[in-house]
Amino acid sequence: MMAWMKGACLLLYMGALAAAGGAWTGAAAAAVRTGALAVLAAHAVEACVAFRYVRRYRGPVLVSLVLTLLFGLLHVVPLARQCARTVPGQDPRP
Repeated sequence: MMAWMKGACLLLYMGALAAAGGAWTGAAAAAVRTGALAVLAAHAVEACVAFRYVRRYRGPVLVSLVLTLLFGLLHVVPLARQCARTVPGQDPRP
C-alpha cells in the first residue's frame, strides 16, 4: 500500500514537472502544478514538526529530509513506529 501511495506522489511530481516545463498545458496542468506545490509545502511543515523522527533515519539526515519532502508521512510514520519499539534512552542509530 505504501509503495502505491509513494508512486502516486511521484506521478504527481512528474506531472507538475511536465506542466512547468511546458510539455503539458491547460487548466489540468495548472491544477496539477498547484497541487504538487501544496503537497510539497505540507511535507515541508511535516518535516519541521516531525524532525525528531526524521533525524532517526539510518542514513544521512539530508537524505531523510529529501524523502520527507517527497513523501511526507509515508516516510515519517515508519520511523516513528521504529522509534516507539526501541528501548528508552537508547539511540536506534548505529
